[in-house]
Amino acid sequence: MNQAAMFNENGVQVHADRLVVYGQTVLVQDGDRLVLQPGARSKLAATVLLLIGLAVVALSVYFASGPALILGLMAFIASFIAWRFQNVRHTLQLIGTSSSRTVVDSTDLAWLERIQAAFAQRKSQDEIVSTANTVQA
Repeated sequence: MNQAAMFNENGVQVHADRLVVYGQTVLVQDGDRLVLQPGARSKLAATVLLLIGLAVVALSVYFASGPALILGLMAFIASFIAWRFQNVRHTLQLIGTSSSRTVVDSTDLAWLERIQAAFAQRKSQDEIVSTANTVQA
């Protein structure tokens, strides 16, 4: 258990036989795999704001109302902001032979992909280290 971590970033460590996530140790068996489940953006709020904005703009053009046109454009811009700046949660799950467990979730997809890549490489690096130790002996 005194092995060096193959990955150590933001409180997550990947070792050959375990994951340490924010101080919680998760033991890993040979058949376990780490699956990244990307989150999805909610389309409902952005779509509703977009439709309201378009309807108000159309009515403002029909009735020649300047303030209504401004409100419609503001609703249209708010729909873009609601779509673009959502906090989408992505999840890493450890899938075992008998159960699955959520290991970590984050809004940073690239960081979770680095954890998943380090987890996938943990066995090959462990085999290289054990082969090097055997050759030195």
